[in-house]
Amino acid sequence: LMAGTPRKMEKIMIEQTEEACASMNGLVKKLAGKQIQKMVRLFDGLYKLSDEEAMKKKVGGGTTLYYFKEMGEHATADYLAKNQKPMLIMQGAKDFQVKVDKDFFMYQELLKNQTNVTFKLYENLNHAFVPSVYGSITKAKQEYNVEQHIGEEVIGDIARWILEVCAEAQ
Repeated sequence: LMAGTPRKMEKIMIEQTEEACASMNGLVKKLAGKQIQKMVRLFDGLYKLSDEEAMKKKVGGGTTLYYFKEMGEHATADYLAKNQKPMLIMQGAKDFQVKVDKDFFMYQELLKNQTNVTFKLYENLNHAFVPSVYGSITKAKQEYNVEQHIGEEVIGDIARWILEVCAEAQ
């Protein structure tokens, strides 16, 4: 799992929007606040909607509520607790979309008694596992427009983990 989350996507989307809004001023901040309220109302009762109703309602740039509903109906914690396969959970410490303190640490807490999990935290990497440039959700577009490649450390860790899992399976 690379930059994943055990939390529900709609909660993260609201959180990210609130974080971006906090840096705004004046009328723009007020308008953004109204958009957040609208988003919260849209997600309220999400799991009571039929699939057909959820497919008709859109959030932001065209994603339907069904996407969030379907994802949210499959709790990550339930799946992970049952999983006996080896897991590699990786996170960039400078990720401003999926948070270390809320997501990575939640994975560690959920899986603390499982021996089939390896955790890797990369100090200066962002959500895309490249070096962080701006480190702010308000500059996400600029951050992701900087051409970079996933670091050799990440690729190396994935390769070593695969080799270890294969060796243990033999």
